[in-house]
Amino acid sequence: LKDFECAKTSELQLAVFATGIGVDNTILFRDLRQMMYNILNPARLVDTANKSSGLSRKRLDIPATVKAFLLDLQGIMSDIESAHMSNVLAKTFVLEMLNMTDMEILNQLLMRRECCSTSSARILDLTLRHIEKWALQSCSALSLKEVRWSLRRSIQACNFLLVHKTDIARAYKHGIPLTQLLEGKTDKLNLQQVYRLVAYHHDDWILGNRMNSDSYGLLHGLKREIAK
Repeated sequence: LKDFECAKTSELQLAVFATGIGVDNTILFRDLRQMMYNILNPARLVDTANKSSGLSRKRLDIPATVKAFLLDLQGIMSDIESAHMSNVLAKTFVLEMLNMTDMEILNQLLMRRECCSTSSARILDLTLRHIEKWALQSCSALSLKEVRWSLRRSIQACNFLLVHKTDIARAYKHGIPLTQLLEGKTDKLNLQQVYRLVAYHHDDWILGNRMNSDSYGLLHGLKREIAK
């Protein structure tokens, strides 16, 4: 596996062979997962969103970095097809790629305030839609429900930044219980993660780098919920 001159197909074929002869392939699949992560580098998706300033409010084009990411996904899928994997195993690999992408996107949002602007969230929303479309076209065994479940955390975080945060903050200001407001809108995230998204979000179209005034009350409410 450390022979980088070998084609990725060889590694995938080795995985199929190991499965066929009953060899314990836990370590092998861990290495394959790391290989896929290195190829995909999902953190670049959030970097693209962060760097896309000065966007048109009427139209968003898919960034070049996202196109490159989708091409790398397709390259891995081509290797899977060349390795003559079963549909079940191929589906497992695709879901794993989506899961690692989902986790990396959420981690980047929680660690980097510059990634939580309204402009960045719009680009991220477009990116997630293209990944979803690619997955459904590339693996016929996948359903839309399975794809969205694999991307559930980043989809929900993105929707929260674009829509739900403002609505929840305004409703909470008028006395509606926070637990009631968060139900169904942040159930894939924990309270600490929601708190970080609120603290980091800034509408760069209207307020520049400043936080919306309604968000301060929401942050205090989340602090109380976390302390319970």
